[in-house]
Amino acid sequence: DTKIRVDRILCKYLRETFAEDLLLEEDEEQAHEWSGEIGEIVLEDEPKDQQQQAAKDWSHVKKYLNFERYQNLIPLTEEISRMSRGESIRRFVHDRSAVKGDIVHYYLSFIKFDSPRARKLARMRTLMKYGSLMPVKTIDHIIERIDEFLQENQFYFSRENWDRVFTEVAIFPPIEGKQSPRAASQLRIDRLMVSDAEKKIMILDYKSGEVWHEEQIEIYEQAVKSLPVVKNRDYRIETKYVKIDLS
Repeated sequence: DTKIRVDRILCKYLRETFAEDLLLEEDEEQAHEWSGEIGEIVLEDEPKDQQQQAAKDWSHVKKYLNFERYQNLIPLTEEISRMSRGESIRRFVHDRSAVKGDIVHYYLSFIKFDSPRARKLARMRTLMKYGSLMPVKTIDHIIERIDEFLQENQFYFSRENWDRVFTEVAIFPPIEGKQSPRAASQLRIDRLMVSDAEKKIMILDYKSGEVWHEEQIEIYEQAVKSLPVVKNRDYRIETKYVKIDLS
């Protein structure tokens, strides 16, 4: 039976309990008339269309979910585990500027096209990764300077100017012979942007106070030029260092 009846006894029991605990004063008890009525609690039957719900097609949902940006991310704990003790102390204790540079690159890796939503996600992910290594106030100061850089360089971050954008792109430089490309040293490009209309690829390399190596971006350029898709479509390559002032 799915119906449970509630008697007046329940109301009387509650009244006596509260009175015994001095939650009701005597004069208050006399001033109120207690009344109640028989009610019922109805338990709803379980839905009969559970099988139909389970068989419902949810394939349309995947177009709203994009985990591509997370596939190549390496957790910070894994990065640290690969370091020697001396290297980890130098990077995270003594050389704080290195951590700030990492924060810049990590934050901007989430900004394919600039928008408030992209910035919000980038900040959240940055705090999740670096919040235990640096005060939140310091991280927010760095983010403020990065946002100023974004405002001043909208050309590189506007959806109107680029068809596709890749951040933290891992590629391998051209090598001689039949050796597997995986045997070459991996390069990681900060930002690579493609304009199909102009047949142009632009490579950005962020600098936030680190030592600049002019030959580094030239290596990036040669590596991208060696890609078959770039050769076949005859894209021209442009490269640029961009300075991000964190002071």
